Amino acid sequence: MSGHNNIPATKGNFYHYYLVINKLFDLEVNQKIMIEVAGDITKATIDNELFLENIEVKYHEGKNELNASNVDFWKSLRNYVNDVDKYTSNTKLILQTTSTLHSDLISFDNKTLEEKLLLLDGWSKDTKNKEIISHYEFIISQKDALSKILNQIVFVSEHINYSEIVSIVIKRHKNYFDFFEDEEKIKMDAISFFMGLIISKLEDKNNWEIDFVTFREYKNRFVEKNRPSKKIIDEIDILKVDNEQIQVELDKNLLYLQKLKNIDLNEEQLIDAGRNKYRALNFVNELMSHKISFYQDKMKDCEQVFLSTFASKQSRFQNKVKRNGLIESSQDLYEDLSDTEILCLHDEDRTTSFRKGFWHILADDEENNQVIWLLKDR
Repeated sequence: MSGHNNIPATKGNFYHYYLVINKLFDLEVNQKIMIEVAGDITKATIDNELFLENIEVKYHEGKNELNASNVDFWKSLRNYVNDVDKYTSNTKLILQTTSTLHSDLISFDNKTLEEKLLLLDGWSKDTKNKEIISHYEFIISQKDALSKILNQIVFVSEHINYSEIVSIVIKRHKNYFDFFEDEEKIKMDAISFFMGLIISKLEDKNNWEIDFVTFREYKNRFVEKNRPSKKIIDEIDILKVDNEQIQVELDKNLLYLQKLKNIDLNEEQLIDAGRNKYRALNFVNELMSHKISFYQDKMKDCEQVFLSTFASKQSRFQNKVKRNGLIESSQDLYEDLSDTEILCLHDEDRTTSFRKGFWHILADDEENNQVIWLLKDR
């Protein structure tokens, strides 16, 4: 076996890039990530290059502690002092390591500036390592810069095994990766795809950066190429309901049933309303079993479409009250809404029961009490 083994350094590089992917998902409009330009990972604004976060990444294999004898600790402080003019008072300075933290670093935020300086002075005397002594002599000679960065630096320790980092990134950004459901290979392919973006941007090592728009395009491009099949639900999938549960609701006189009684619906119509409500619940459960986070958002959007439709119809039928009567116009509103096609889930919905039943789910919501079929008598 060769005496020259570069595997730990290679793992460190890839760990670094996986953290870049993690940070790319957190980007907002007018923001970018810079890699190895002004620190290991830097989040900055695009327009004025204001530094929002500057992260020093330290990957160590096996058991290791970030302490006085750790060269990476001192090297990171030197890098921060060197670049102090690039930071504002709001820039987050993060030293992220896979090592454990010395006890003095765990409580570092609670120390005064004087205590932090005394700690560094004491640590520098605990070592004879010439490189560490050189780093300390440099940072202490820049006392104003050192004082500034000591008040902003945060130490983050994550005991992450190299083999786990990819799954951790996927879990942290499940809203995106859940779109691919249980297709673990596709999720891994997505990570490789984003890694390719990072490597391709290495063309100019002095301008190695990825902005919000570029990463959004990459995310969307991967989704388009690997879009999972949509969940199409037919009437037969949701027909089965629990008649006993419907009778329990009738006995409890739930809110949506009270509203239906207010417009003089008979017992048979109330039971039919209960059936449709449970079929709509069956529909939602069937939908959510497919790709939960994606359809959670779609259902929220769908709810707004229904409420907007209700408000529009309610206003129109209110104008008919004087001519047709209060109860009659309210019943007409109810029937019209039940028969109205609402295409908020047009790719998935092949039923009529969901549409009819979803009105009753919305009407049963005491906190968001917007669906009331009984019109006002003006």
